[in-house]
Amino acid sequence: MPIAALVTGASRGLGLELIRQLGRGERPPRYLFAACREPEGTGATELKNFAKCFSNVKIVKMDVDDLNSIQETAEQIQEVLKDNGLNLLINNAGINFGGDLNGITPEIMMKTYTTNVIAPVMVTKALLPSLMQAAQLSGEHGFSSEKAAVINMSSIMASMEMFNIQNGKAYSYRVSKASLFKEESVQGILKVLARLSEQDNGLFLDWRGQRLPW
Repeated sequence: MPIAALVTGASRGLGLELIRQLGRGERPPRYLFAACREPEGTGATELKNFAKCFSNVKIVKMDVDDLNSIQETAEQIQEVLKDNGLNLLINNAGINFGGDLNGITPEIMMKTYTTNVIAPVMVTKALLPSLMQAAQLSGEHGFSSEKAAVINMSSIMASMEMFNIQNGKAYSYRVSKASLFKEESVQGILKVLARLSEQDNGLFLDWRGQRLPW
């Protein structure tokens, strides 16, 4: 496991389960940052209760739609890490308003694009110095999540080949992050992360490690 990891959108769903399994693993990160928009809100209660039991879990406030918030959090993380660097960034925060083509609006499109596309790039940019520092300190060759890696969580719906307009209402996606299979899927995600190599750079993989078409 990496020395330091950050998960965005960590107050619920897959983000929360990632924090749980990383935090209580056999080789947990020394620093496990759980980023969420409202750490003091009722929506972060489960995360806060978990963090009380694991001293390596540090909850940080980050609104991924706010550039100032991203930069402030990046600076806070760097202060904690000092010279260690950040080994693993998991861009998990995302939104899906659902609905079909008849109900879509420009506002919904822009909000979705801002959170799901622009935000991961801006978060990665803000934390790039810490990621590069970790890569230099690792002494390892090639690509791995223990050196320095950025993982962008997506959906099977991102595959144009596998997802067409006929199932565009996306009802299944809206409940997927809170489904009964959440724990199993996160176990698979962590197994995939552990065996990533340079050959996997830029690939679209599912939680089983199987390559998906774009």
